Amino acid sequence: MNDIVQQIKSSEQPILVSFPICPFVQRSAILLNIKQQSYQRINIDLADKPQWYLRMVPTGKVPALVINQPQQEVIFESAIINEYIDEAFGKALLPDDPLKKATERSWINFSESLIMLQFQLFSANDIQQFDLLSKQFISELLKVPVNSQTKFYSGDELSLMDAAIAPVFTRLKWLPSITEKLSLLAQSDQSTGALLKWITNLIEHDAVIRSVNADFAEQFESFFKVSNSYAINSVAA
Repeated sequence: MNDIVQQIKSSEQPILVSFPICPFVQRSAILLNIKQQSYQRINIDLADKPQWYLRMVPTGKVPALVINQPQQEVIFESAIINEYIDEAFGKALLPDDPLKKATERSWINFSESLIMLQFQLFSANDIQQFDLLSKQFISELLKVPVNSQTKFYSGDELSLMDAAIAPVFTRLKWLPSITEKLSLLAQSDQSTGALLKWITNLIEHDAVIRSVNADFAEQFESFFKVSNSYAINSVAA
């Protein structure tokens, strides 16, 4: 433990305190990758949070971003971390226009509800609960505005909204029934077709691919198998 604390104190790079499969951590990792900002990543066990972390972060949640220069500061909550990263490193991605900026921040906030709903989906233990949550998830996902003329949320380059929602998209590989329903909808609805293209463009982007460890899939499946996830058990069957 002392070694980790010393590592954090002595680092000249930002340190992202993490849990390997946390989607909120992934949001910040994606943005750091977009910004080509080097950083260190330290994983903690959320089931047994170290005392040094609880002293550092009052909520006990991940992620946290530790900046040591000129003195140590700790930022928590992924949306706030990402706004700091956006302002501190490289060219800002959020629009300059106050209205456009506020609009994107609103949808970033909405994406948090998608993350939580998707977590409930993976936590469902039976087909009835899973089907009910699937319908709700699709309904909520289709509310997100999609630009059919661009690769990503607001253009052909990644935005803060892309970083915020990408963890939802990367986890759809374990929800094939949802992507199948979206594909059926896309046959008669252009916006759903554009959504599917956006999903593909985003999950294939290098900044997103590098935002998780090589063993992410194994760790993700193991985590939800313990809780008897209907979704994970169905994919593994």
